[in-house]
Amino acid sequence: MKLPEFEGKLADLDDEAVEECVLAGIRSFGHQFTQEELSQLETLGDFYNLVESKFAKRHSPECTSQQAFYKLRQCIADILKIDKNSITPSSSLEELFPRKIRWRKMKQLRQHMGIKARLLEMKGWLRSLFAFSIVASLVMLFFSWIPAMIALVSLILLNRITAIFNNELSYPNLRELAEYLAIFEYAAVRRDPETANLYEVRAVINQVFIRREQLKMEHLTPEQKLIQ
Repeated sequence: MKLPEFEGKLADLDDEAVEECVLAGIRSFGHQFTQEELSQLETLGDFYNLVESKFAKRHSPECTSQQAFYKLRQCIADILKIDKNSITPSSSLEELFPRKIRWRKMKQLRQHMGIKARLLEMKGWLRSLFAFSIVASLVMLFFSWIPAMIALVSLILLNRITAIFNNELSYPNLRELAEYLAIFEYAAVRRDPETANLYEVRAVINQVFIRREQLKMEHLTPEQKLIQ
């Protein structure tokens, strides 16, 4: 049987993936939403409107990506004890955080900025190995479910344990890291976390879906259904 081709549309996602994107967006804006408000979301436009309504009286037009860069620059300068003016958008994270000090300093950076986003990841080949092993375990469920379940649970636990020791940089330079944080840690990188630039809200929400689920921008329109 030929599987349907992924076209980068919201309709291609299952409900769980959509819910995770919505929750990631909510966490980024740092605002509390009631279960009743969330249960009324039917379209992407509803999600836009809900977030925008929360900041209707707290609009501040500053560029969040720019604020993210300035906050990152200051925090890195404080942690590494270097001149902040020596840090530019194109500064290499590999050079600023050599492997020997990376894990410890990146942990300090997260704490200093008040963010939860992971800034380090496991090696690419190890990530691929984990993915392959999980898929293999899922296939095994159809043939011998007990060993497959044991393998699957073990892999998930091992993945969580090894995450503590991840030491590969997720982004090559400060510009890309700042852009990522402006999407997934929006409130944390704003000068005033209680505000939002209303002209950015829709773009941020779209980027959450694009970066998490590889959706295409042209398919992210207000009328798109969140739950199919």
